[in-house]
Amino acid sequence: MEKTIEIDGKKVTFKSTASTPMRYRTLFQSDLLKDSEQLIDEVKKGGEFTDQALQTFMQLAYVMAKQADPDIPDSPEEWLDGFEMFSIYNILPDLIQLWLGSKKTIEAVMSDSDDSKKNKIRKKKKKRGR
Repeated sequence: MEKTIEIDGKKVTFKSTASTPMRYRTLFQSDLLKDSEQLIDEVKKGGEFTDQALQTFMQLAYVMAKQADPDIPDSPEEWLDGFEMFSIYNILPDLIQLWLGSKKTIEAVMSDSDDSKKNKIRKKKKKRGR
């Protein structure tokens, strides 16, 4: 899934796929599923974000931008230096929507895989007469 968002007058494309969590883990040695759940919980609560939530947001934004455009700088800091200060609230909803769309796809694939495994086990048991 891709989405282009304007930040500081620049069009930035963000991309989220099944590889997004792996890329996030490789770059930041952290679990995107866990980190994003905490970020989403803070969004739901409203108010100020913790430093960890802001860091998760910036890291997620960088990973998705890098997926969409491999030519952006190789560090999140360099990439972020290309922007003036921008409000997290302006692009956070779009990024969360993009991530959740991919996450649902990942969960559906995993669920189908789990169902497939369960069906294989059931078939084996039937063959054995259990």
